[in-house]
Amino acid sequence: MREPTRSEVINAVNQGIRKAQEDYKKAYMSDISSRYAPEYLVTVYVFQSILELKEQCDCTYGLSLEEPVYELARSLGARPRYLQEARVYGRCDLLLRNIEEKPRAVIEVKKYAWDYFWDLPRLSYLVKKGLEFGVFASCWFEEIEDNNQKDAEDRLKEEIQCIYEHIKEDVRRRYDRLIVERELGNIERLLLEGETLSQKEEWMWCPMCFVIRAKPNH
Repeated sequence: MREPTRSEVINAVNQGIRKAQEDYKKAYMSDISSRYAPEYLVTVYVFQSILELKEQCDCTYGLSLEEPVYELARSLGARPRYLQEARVYGRCDLLLRNIEEKPRAVIEVKKYAWDYFWDLPRLSYLVKKGLEFGVFASCWFEEIEDNNQKDAEDRLKEEIQCIYEHIKEDVRRRYDRLIVERELGNIERLLLEGETLSQKEEWMWCPMCFVIRAKPNH
């Protein structure tokens, strides 16, 4: 028995986002960043995807939803004060525990990536207090116009890079001993057509994770 590697966890998160999109397309012929798509749907699919690692790699770990952040910080040995920015009296989306049942990673899910500012302070705070790593998980879509897939893909990559640079700067400004790594799922084409659409829509899209962890030797 072993714990899943960080890479396996990140891959599972991206696969969970992809599965959420696949099933939401079947159900409503829409993208999961739509205002009609509930964010908790993506969170549940990510939960299920990480849970599958238990069978795929014979891993041992604990996984929970909506864990109280205050209690989590205390279990890391911190004495959390009221930090409005970090929202220590809220709940984190997903908590991964190690073999010894100690907190290992927190995953926060947002269907709209630019909403990272709600979760980054919390993730940074918890990693600073001893969490192995934190993950901000989301996705991005760019519409294909005039059947120009390359242009849409280029815009997608540019937007993801812009989000990444903003997240890195936000984390660096708070804690200079933390780093951010970008882990993307596959960029794919998404076709939406059905009774609810006046015409078919095509998008390029990509699941993505931004991983926050301490710099080596810190």
